[in-house]
Amino acid sequence: MFEALFILTTLDAGTRVGRYLLQGVLGRVWKPLGDPKNHFAAPVAAALMVCGWGYFLIQGVRDPLGGINSLWPLFGIANQMLAAIALCLGTTIILKMALGAPVSDPARTQSQQRAGSETGVPGRSPWLALVTLIPLVWLLAVTFTAGFEKIFSHDPRIGFLAQADVQSRHIEATHIAMNTSDPVAYQKASQDFATTVQLYSNQIVDTVVAGVFLALVTMIVCYSVREWVLLLSGRKPATLHETEPVWLPDYALKESGPNLRTAAGAAAIALGLAKELSGETHFERARQQAITCACEQHSDQKVYVQATETKFNGVRRCC
Repeated sequence: MFEALFILTTLDAGTRVGRYLLQGVLGRVWKPLGDPKNHFAAPVAAALMVCGWGYFLIQGVRDPLGGINSLWPLFGIANQMLAAIALCLGTTIILKMALGAPVSDPARTQSQQRAGSETGVPGRSPWLALVTLIPLVWLLAVTFTAGFEKIFSHDPRIGFLAQADVQSRHIEATHIAMNTSDPVAYQKASQDFATTVQLYSNQIVDTVVAGVFLALVTMIVCYSVREWVLLLSGRKPATLHETEPVWLPDYALKESGPNLRTAAGAAAIALGLAKELSGETHFERARQQAITCACEQHSDQKVYVQATETKFNGVRRCC
């Protein structure tokens, strides 16, 4: 149920964003198609996006080995590539904010000057971009390595092309097996032939889509690197298009809760995280639940064993 809701939520958000992007492209061909409020263009773009992911859904359902085998690799690759694009965008925005954007509005200029004396205003150092740049480098290294392995690995259990080569040989073998006069053998060979052709087609589609994902993200990363070089060298002004941030004053930060900058606050957070990671918090919750349940008395040892089995054998994952 969780995975179904997760995928449905992703499809909903992806369809909406994809419709806007598709309308942006179609608007260059015919301007009315780019209007998101157009009662004709919006349903057409949405229908095209639904047909796009609907094709992969049908492809997965028709997969003789189960739909998850063809859909899940593409879903995982697309998910990580989307995170890489988001980190590229975040790095660019942080660099522009750190280097300083020219402001022509006097009200915005006064707001920036006033924000400089308030607590929580970010510094003007471009090194702040490392907050998103380091995760981006790690994500690109891992995801691109996995993407190339999924396409070009010689292991048929991993590589799309290797599995397609195996299925291609099976197609030739089943095609030869169909040249028989035995009706039972012919029917079996025909079924095997149709199954093998479907598996081969799925591997080719996965290869093309994964390659397109890698190519598009490569283009975005190269364009982002070019943008960063121009910004750092001063050959391009750091013009921001985002709305002006509203910084919280000192009294709002103090009244919102304990001061997290103190050593006591940091120690309390570290202790809570350590208890959660070690499983002690999970054990405490299980013991409290056993105490409130009057139907049966459980010792701490038995509660610990049950809590540990539930933790490692139960479904406790996000995707």
